[in-house]
Amino acid sequence: MFQFEGVSVRYGKETVLQDLSFLLESGPIYGIVGPDGAGKTTLLQLLVGLLSPTEGFIKKTESVSIGFVSEHFGLYEEMSLQENLLFYGTLRGLQRIEAEKRADELLKWASLEPFADRAAGNLSGGMKRKLAIIAAILHHPACLVLDEPTHGVDPVSRREIWRLIQEIKQTGTTVIVSTQYLDEVPQCDEVLLLFQGKLMQKESPLTLVEQFPFRVFRLAGMRRRKTRDLLSVKQIPGVVDAFFRGADWILLCEKERKITRQLEIWKEKEGLAQKLEKIEPSFEDVFIHLMRMGGKPDDSAL
Repeated sequence: MFQFEGVSVRYGKETVLQDLSFLLESGPIYGIVGPDGAGKTTLLQLLVGLLSPTEGFIKKTESVSIGFVSEHFGLYEEMSLQENLLFYGTLRGLQRIEAEKRADELLKWASLEPFADRAAGNLSGGMKRKLAIIAAILHHPACLVLDEPTHGVDPVSRREIWRLIQEIKQTGTTVIVSTQYLDEVPQCDEVLLLFQGKLMQKESPLTLVEQFPFRVFRLAGMRRRKTRDLLSVKQIPGVVDAFFRGADWILLCEKERKITRQLEIWKEKEGLAQKLEKIEPSFEDVFIHLMRMGGKPDDSAL
């Protein structure tokens, strides 16, 4: 569907994306993940044709139709939901009768039918996101591109939006979605990890977790400890990395070393009463370590 070959984007002397080469095929849900400033929005703008590469080229399947939802609500707030959908349907080439039928179907599907006559500006944040999504798929696009569709909405709305995304995929539409919420990544079939404008990994989230080369330990309730306190545990041979995750410490250790006893001795020396717990790695652990290591999971953090 999309083939990137050596694609870079620069604004003056600033390089936003650097030498991206990858293939996006029809069918999956692709997740675009990275910290702020990684180039996620720029990548999506390239996909939908709002930007052109500074270097390289993008091959797109001929006649592929695209629906796009930006991070910011772009529909007419003074118009009703029904009016917005009819307007955008006609812009997409639908006949009036077809646009009305499609709008009614999608409002019902997205549980927005009771609000069809309400001004779009009077919707909650989650309802606005759902309205923007159904406006983008009125014309049955082959590809739907979503820029952080769950940003700033409540947890219930986040689940509802991902229900819609999964059902859109089932219709045969390819979905490309950027997200800042790492707990949403397992919803994607494949994830592209961006860091400082470079593509670090393109793989399924499950594979990234299964191939993570470290044992993971957790020390819960470490909120009162400072970041500098992590330095002592990182001096233990076999400890590859250590970082905060919420109020907990996460320790990444080499698998081949028998390190549990060494960690318990270190705990006693530091006067820590918290239980040391071995846990299964999560995508969040993989992501944080990759960000800290610049995309090289087998590097030492010391």
